[in-house]
Amino acid sequence: MYRWCGLVIQALLLALVVQVAPQVTYDVTCSAKLMKVMIMVGSNQSNVFVENLRGFKGCMPKTVAGKAVIKLPLDNFHECGTTRMTNKYTGHTLYYNRIIIDQAKKPREVLLVKCVLPGDKTKPAEWEKRPKRNVLPPGFFEAEDLNITNIVAHAPTPYLHLAVRQNGRVLDTAYNVQPGTPLEMVIYLDSKSSSTYGLLASYLKVTDGTPEHDEIIVMNGFNAAAIK
Repeated sequence: MYRWCGLVIQALLLALVVQVAPQVTYDVTCSAKLMKVMIMVGSNQSNVFVENLRGFKGCMPKTVAGKAVIKLPLDNFHECGTTRMTNKYTGHTLYYNRIIIDQAKKPREVLLVKCVLPGDKTKPAEWEKRPKRNVLPPGFFEAEDLNITNIVAHAPTPYLHLAVRQNGRVLDTAYNVQPGTPLEMVIYLDSKSSSTYGLLASYLKVTDGTPEHDEIIVMNGFNAAAIK
């Protein structure tokens, strides 16, 4: 009796979640120099922007016939905050970014958009460059009974997050910061990959979009789990 009630309640909660958090339809087109994201917003009044770059010139979407189109450069991926990651095992390069969608009377939606570009097939992969031993090591002994199982596993793809906080509140370009206000920058990995990978920062470059910038030297490395 109680078990069936619990299942019914869970089903109702799932139905409510589906109703209040609909997923938008979008399409991503990739090239060597550009990631083009097209989001179907219809006639709804939607505010679409790149995460932490609301109103940032050059990264704002263009809305035509109910479609919000954002063009993220890959040849200069820093321009719109895109992250680049190279898999040294396969040679593939991953570019990803996050798009925020704000709609009236609906919860905010976050789209993780990404492009995977293949590596140069004429160049050997990193694992192919490793030296191979042609002889067995001294004292090697092979057991008579062998139980060999082929196991293929891959670590999760790490996704980097960055946030700037003021008095514990996460800021984006919608907030104005008074000069002299202490800010806290937090760099961390997603929950799936944080137990596998760590983070090590050597320096950070801080700029306000003008030719003037400051470089912050990080003397010690840090692990993602230590700052969450």
